[in-house]
Amino acid sequence: MNQNEHETLMSVPEAAKYLGVSPVTVWRKLGVKDTVRELGCYRFGHRVLLSKEKHLLPYLHSHEQKPGA
Repeated sequence: MNQNEHETLMSVPEAAKYLGVSPVTVWRKLGVKDTVRELGCYRFGHRVLLSKEKHLLPYLHSHEQKPGA
């Protein structure tokens, strides 16, 4: 496997910092406590990891404001 095949995985606090929001906001977007899941993730027991390429960038693109919209 070469370096380009590895995903960049982040914890919730790291993802929050990348997105410029609080960790609580990321938890809400993950669908914690019966809210709608807007953001995907990998869950390993209690550990939650988010992929920059697979979860964060698509989320950002889906919330992009188009000029004139």
